[in-house]
Amino acid sequence: MLSNSQNSFCIKADNLGKDYKLYSKPSDRLNEIIFNKISHLFKIKKRQLHQNFSALKDINFTLNKGEVLGILGRNGSGKSTLLQLISGILDPSHGTVVVNGKVSALLELGSGLNPNFTGRENIFHLAAIQGLSRKETLRSIDEIIEFADIGLFIDEQVGKFSTGMIMRLAFSVNTILKPEISFLSYSLSKAAL
Repeated sequence: MLSNSQNSFCIKADNLGKDYKLYSKPSDRLNEIIFNKISHLFKIKKRQLHQNFSALKDINFTLNKGEVLGILGRNGSGKSTLLQLISGILDPSHGTVVVNGKVSALLELGSGLNPNFTGRENIFHLAAIQGLSRKETLRSIDEIIEFADIGLFIDEQVGKFSTGMIMRLAFSVNTILKPEISFLSYSLSKAAL
């Protein structure tokens, strides 16, 4: 059993990294697989038709319960990859990530939202995707609407919402889950950095 000091973290990454194989053309992937299967049978040297790309390398941190961590960087710097590793969507190529708690992640702005539904209808839609019943959602709907802070737009189609309104609505629905670990991925334009 872990002591309180050992169990006080919510996320711990040790030498965490993610590598991808990049191929110059799609057929190279298949050719590499086939050639390397055959090379194993005939004991000849394997052929590498890809280049390795490290999206993340040697990431180390411990985030304790109650702490907040902000990750900033340009497009392509690995922010979303890190969040996908933490949430378990991706497996690390090397190192480890340990998550101690219930995770709620919004990796894509407005993912799961239907642009033809109103904000209110989307609350029920997103909550159902998260596994909540209509009754559970009804108990929290006033709190969600207040937290989203989009006013009368709650009964307008989400397709008419600004980017900020979409982000607030999606994030506010996640608050009813009362996750121990919650994160939101949102990219800024190059000019904003």
